[in-house]
Amino acid sequence: MPISRRLYERRSFGNALTTYLQGQGWNVTYSEGWSSDRTITVPQIAVEFVDPSGPKALQIGGTSNGEKVFLRRVQVDAYMENEQRADTIIDSIMDFIDLEAIDIKDQSGNTLGLFICYDTDRIYGDTLPPATSDPRPIQWRGIVRAEMEAHYYPSP
Repeated sequence: MPISRRLYERRSFGNALTTYLQGQGWNVTYSEGWSSDRTITVPQIAVEFVDPSGPKALQIGGTSNGEKVFLRRVQVDAYMENEQRADTIIDSIMDFIDLEAIDIKDQSGNTLGLFICYDTDRIYGDTLPPATSDPRPIQWRGIVRAEMEAHYYPSP
């Protein structure tokens, strides 16, 4: 059974983001998507696609060369120890999204396409305080959302 393009995209994005953040001095772990049974340990990042996503027409009638393009709305949650670190990692994540082109790779490491943010103005970041009845903060969450395009190369 083939794996969904979205899984390849999310995994490729998460791995590239983790590598980028570690190169910037962040010691974070990465988890795919949200899972209610998994304990969040700070510092940790999670990547998920939110809102509906689907194909994007590059021109009327599709493309002549067989390239496929999909619009994805990506959300990165960065769970941090305090508000300052959550605010700071947001800037790093936003820079990554704005500046990096990500190779979309399958489970064998084959490059299927490219994942890019085409519109810097559509990158959004915010910091949320912990949601808990305990008055002491446990973890802060930085959120970055962006619209990305997944460009798939034509099949040979």
